[in-house]
Amino acid sequence: MSSDASRQEGISSDLFRRIMDRGSNAIYIVDPDTGDILDVNQKSSDMLGWSRNELLEMSVVEIEDHLSERFTWSEYMDEVRDHPSFTINSTHVRKDGTKIPVAVDHDFLSVDGREFVLATVRDREERDDERDDIIKEYSHYRKLFKNSPVGLLELDLSESFSYLSDLYEEHSENFVHFLDENPEVIDRGIDKIELLDVNKKALEILRADDCRDLLDNLETLITAEARNQMKTDILRILEGSTRRQAEYRTRSLDGEDLHLLIDYLISPDLADDLSEVFVALMDISEQKGARRALRQSEERYRTLFEKAKVGMAEGSLDEEWLRVNSRLREILGYTEEEFLEMESCAVITHPDDLHRDRQKAEALTEGEIDHFSVEKRYQKKDGDYLWTRLTSGLVEPDGDRQPYMISTIEDISQEKEYQDRLEESEKKFRQLAEHIREVFWLTDAEKTETIYVSPASEEIWGLSPEDDHDHPDDWMEQIHPEDREEVTRNVVQRQRAGEYDEEYRIVRPDGEVRWIHDRAFPITDDQGNVVRIAGIAEDITERKQLRQQREAFYDVIPDLFVIA
Repeated sequence: MSSDASRQEGISSDLFRRIMDRGSNAIYIVDPDTGDILDVNQKSSDMLGWSRNELLEMSVVEIEDHLSERFTWSEYMDEVRDHPSFTINSTHVRKDGTKIPVAVDHDFLSVDGREFVLATVRDREERDDERDDIIKEYSHYRKLFKNSPVGLLELDLSESFSYLSDLYEEHSENFVHFLDENPEVIDRGIDKIELLDVNKKALEILRADDCRDLLDNLETLITAEARNQMKTDILRILEGSTRRQAEYRTRSLDGEDLHLLIDYLISPDLADDLSEVFVALMDISEQKGARRALRQSEERYRTLFEKAKVGMAEGSLDEEWLRVNSRLREILGYTEEEFLEMESCAVITHPDDLHRDRQKAEALTEGEIDHFSVEKRYQKKDGDYLWTRLTSGLVEPDGDRQPYMISTIEDISQEKEYQDRLEESEKKFRQLAEHIREVFWLTDAEKTETIYVSPASEEIWGLSPEDDHDHPDDWMEQIHPEDREEVTRNVVQRQRAGEYDEEYRIVRPDGEVRWIHDRAFPITDDQGNVVRIAGIAEDITERKQLRQQREAFYDVIPDLFVIA
């Protein structure tokens, strides 16, 4: 043999040995005439416990359990030749005497005119375990599929996409346009879809009884809007995408509108023919409805914020303006950009109001109060200060946005002006009321509360104004018993009508009796409702005494003329 031939034989032997030893099953090369073992791989030694050299000294009969009791070796070979593709289940004996069930496949090889038997031996225990594992995995998969909280469909799209692929090849430049022009193509493609399986959740979402119910009612499920959405998904899958997620607006079999999130999952091994495609369904109608309601709510808030008749603003906890509405821009005179460029709202706050504002804001952010309202002054763009009523609350939004304050800012300059004028008017009134001899009094409409009594009451009634406030019924107790019933009746009947004008006697705490002239009139609001009763009482004792003296004088004049 030449050196090249020897080298080639060495390479072949080495390659053969590597292939043998890397096999996952035990491999035996056997002499068909004698049953002697001519060669084995490492798996054979591992399976039976004998070394390779030990096995090469043995025959098949020594490791096959009870083979010699059933067949002679020549009969065994005849059986194998008669059934060349038949797998023989047998039992092999390990070196330690234990037995192992095996499955044996035989092939006859001829090398250089000599015949050999190639026996491939598999451990049936391992094979059974693998089969059991596969069955368990499949069973587990089916259980997961059926009970998944996500709706699942298993589809065979091979025929549908074979049909669509041919059309795609012809119209690949603008396939979506082709589908627009030929809507029947989508319908034909849908008709060729085979529904392999569907889980309980998908049936629940689509309001279907079973697979047949779905297939019979695809026209209801796949609306015109859904068909239009499908065009893009079909194109992506035809272009080789193995996963596609999209939102579909469709309806269930009972006619209810649905918003579905659909996820196409194509097994990479089956991407060429699409014979197994999983479609995951999630009903996001409720979330979409909530988002729509939230969006509408936000739109209403933005409209209310911008169109409000009072100033409104959003501000950070660092006192920065975040957003201002048109009314606030109008009453203070700044543009939105000027507001947002200010270092803080403190820049235009009157210095005398700043400390109190910050105390209130701190109490709000610390959770001590849920809102606050203060009257404060802002400096307008023209430099003047404007009185406003600021009402603020804390907003702690979900998500990433930081807490902020929402405030209404109302122009109360006219109210303040009116209040100043009212205070000035009240000051003048008190100066007048407190320097006249008559008693000015004011009560509520029901006569249950004394609102005001001028200081002259102390001189006439002998009671201080504070006593009248604390004990509003004491003045009635001071009315002379002979006059009290009539006065009480007239107070009820005439004061609200503006017809009250009475003269009566009172008994002061020191026992002195004095005559009072008391008049009253109602005070009404804009609607004519009586809201107050006002009155003026004066001491007419001296006038009464002079009248009585005059009447007494006139009574004696006739007697004087008689005497004369």
